[in-house]
Amino acid sequence: MSDKIWKKSHYTTTYKVRLYMKHAEYLKLTNDIYNDLIKKYFDILNERRELLELSTFNCLTQLETLTVIPKTGARKGEVPELYFEQNAPLYLRRAAINQAIGLIKVHIASEERAKERNLKIPKAPKIFKASTIFYKGMYRNFEGSAIELKLYNGEEWKWYKSKLSNFSIPKDAQIQSPTIVIYKDYILAHIPVKEPIEDITPVRFRMQEENIRVCSVMFTNTDKFAVCVILDEKGNFVKSKFISGGKEYAERTGYLLRKIKKNNTKYKNYTANTRPWKKIYEIKKYYAHKVSREITNFCIENKVRVLAYADYESQKKEEEKFYKRETGEFSPIGLRERVIEYLTYKTYKEGILITKVRPNYILRRCYKCREPIRRKIKGRKETVKYKCKNGHEGDYYFNGAMNVAIMCLKKFGKEIEGKENKNGDEAKY
Repeated sequence: MSDKIWKKSHYTTTYKVRLYMKHAEYLKLTNDIYNDLIKKYFDILNERRELLELSTFNCLTQLETLTVIPKTGARKGEVPELYFEQNAPLYLRRAAINQAIGLIKVHIASEERAKERNLKIPKAPKIFKASTIFYKGMYRNFEGSAIELKLYNGEEWKWYKSKLSNFSIPKDAQIQSPTIVIYKDYILAHIPVKEPIEDITPVRFRMQEENIRVCSVMFTNTDKFAVCVILDEKGNFVKSKFISGGKEYAERTGYLLRKIKKNNTKYKNYTANTRPWKKIYEIKKYYAHKVSREITNFCIENKVRVLAYADYESQKKEEEKFYKRETGEFSPIGLRERVIEYLTYKTYKEGILITKVRPNYILRRCYKCREPIRRKIKGRKETVKYKCKNGHEGDYYFNGAMNVAIMCLKKFGKEIEGKENKNGDEAKY
């Protein structure tokens, strides 16, 4: 594998930008036409499911052949088998067809799941409320602060200019097809931006570089969402960071869960809990972005090239013993998978790669001497402090993060120095 192959990659970010336009009613008319097209092509695909065996491009071509009167070629002017009148430009129709292909595949999958579980087969939707995707040919003159969209004004298709707020096109980036989302009081443009990634050298090669630094992440179920530790290539401690907010997150979600439970008892109506569940979703998303951004910034500031975390898939039973607390979806540790998901794309954009390690006893062995450790007791509760047989003591979760980093270095053949870490920062919590 050559270096040139490693350095050819792109990363796509979707920016959500406020759109200001004088003729919002024209956008709504265009959106209605778009959804009407989706409905008609969805029904055709539902009746002729054999078309889905083709590739997406060939399926789109076949649907156009079946529904559109050709303007050129041997079949010019010939009315096709499934012809229907379409008051829409070519690229709007193609966007609608691609949307319909995706939606019919989801519908078929839901039918198959229902059959497997002996449940009632879901009916095909009769109304669609998809947001319009503007392919190239439906938008132009995209300057970052403004965009022109091709809209239907009730009589003809015409170009209309709209302003965008707080958006600038990143350097060397490519703008892709925007999606315009209409809300009750405002309009958003979801703009995918494709940016080049300068270096995506695989982890196994990156770990052979000189002066490489590794950052490990240990997720906890305390007020600290995560503990981050940076080691150099010889296993020497560089820096640590504790990311707080777990207690606040648990309190906010806990309050809403109690409210939902109370509503379930008081009202026998599903819609009574729509707003609390939506709020919980927003809280989870906010904290996952906050934690992943703090970890990413910590890595950037300290020139980290590799980020490691422990893979718990084979240790879930042990994990519950480690925490001895509620480890459900709405506890701080329950946010771990979403944080990792957001970390993956945030770090990739910055040229930092993530790797998983599977160390044994990461929380129950001292990182200095590998002897078993015990958490200190205060009153009747376990604290976040530990002590091992050899007298080493410090923070319980910092110890786990150190073990993850050391195992990552060893995994890629690095020789770890046997001396103890004398830096006093590891005991700070």
